[in-house]
Amino acid sequence: MNVKEVRKIIKDNNFDVKVTARTNGLVRATAFDTDDFVALNEILKNYGVAFKVYFTLLNFECYSLEPIKAN
Repeated sequence: MNVKEVRKIIKDNNFDVKVTARTNGLVRATAFDTDDFVALNEILKNYGVAFKVYFTLLNFECYSLEPIKAN
């Protein structure tokens, strides 16, 4: 899943999450509202990907998009 598809999901659902992409293929999200982030992750799980915690600060959290692995 690329960043354009993730941004479309965020825009369609009016989530307060910022998504950035790197040239190495890494897609990162900065969540300002954890409820929006949880809802976004639930939608992304249908596509076989989810954001995992990458870096945590006091006011917001950054996540990287990774494939979901079977348990």
